[in-house]
Amino acid sequence: MRSYTAQNQLIGALRDEILARLTASTIEFPSDTLEICLQSLCETLQQQRISIDRVATDGRKLAECIAETLLKEQGIAQPKGRLADHTNELRRRGLTAPWIISHLDCLRAFGNEGVHLSDNVTYRPPRLRDDDLVPILASVQRVIAFFATRD
Repeated sequence: MRSYTAQNQLIGALRDEILARLTASTIEFPSDTLEICLQSLCETLQQQRISIDRVATDGRKLAECIAETLLKEQGIAQPKGRLADHTNELRRRGLTAPWIISHLDCLRAFGNEGVHLSDNVTYRPPRLRDDDLVPILASVQRVIAFFATRD
């Protein structure tokens, strides 16, 4: 029998809120890439057991799509560089709240770990753990909520 801890309740609530927002069709998809990112995230979250590595990777892809879209909306036709470059440019421009940019940065870091699995690292813990699911989902929820309303 599975125990229902506060952490499990948070994960369930965040998953439900993200899925509800994504299935409500209130988000405009300015690009096919963003729509594909959101569909992949939906599929990941609809699994009975969420894969930490997959949701981290989907979260990073979402952050990439959103950061690029925001830069395009701010007048940069073809944003260049990596996600870190995009978040630095968003920060420099000062039109996106710093905490939203921090969520994008967190999704970048979590996504890097989800993709580049290795036990040959010097830092601890050496890989993502189930305890990391709450902050990943919290950042995903916040950037989706921000992007849907830009508020």
